[in-house]
Amino acid sequence: MAAVLKSPIHQSYVKYGRAKEYVEMEKLRAAERYLTGKWQWWRFAAGAILAVAMDALSFFDLGPGFAQGSICFCVVFVESWIWIMRAKKKISLRALDDLSERYGEKLTGSAA
Repeated sequence: MAAVLKSPIHQSYVKYGRAKEYVEMEKLRAAERYLTGKWQWWRFAAGAILAVAMDALSFFDLGPGFAQGSICFCVVFVESWIWIMRAKKKISLRALDDLSERYGEKLTGSAA
């Protein structure tokens, strides 16, 4: 996905830079981190490690409920990671909107 988004993101940075729309640039940066960030690869890697560990542990008799508990832990861990990142992006965008409303022209550098 990163390759598909690279050109439109760059074009948007250039457009916002020329217009001195710095808050919009930071909003774009927050969205870019969410969509193309390395955190997704780390999440997939952690999920794969957990899946392999669950598979390896399935050969041992660790009691009833261990398999269900480990699957539940894996799903909760991997899914909570994406929800945390979504919340981080949403909080960043709200904070930038708030700054824009409070300090609008001062942030563009055009109010001297």
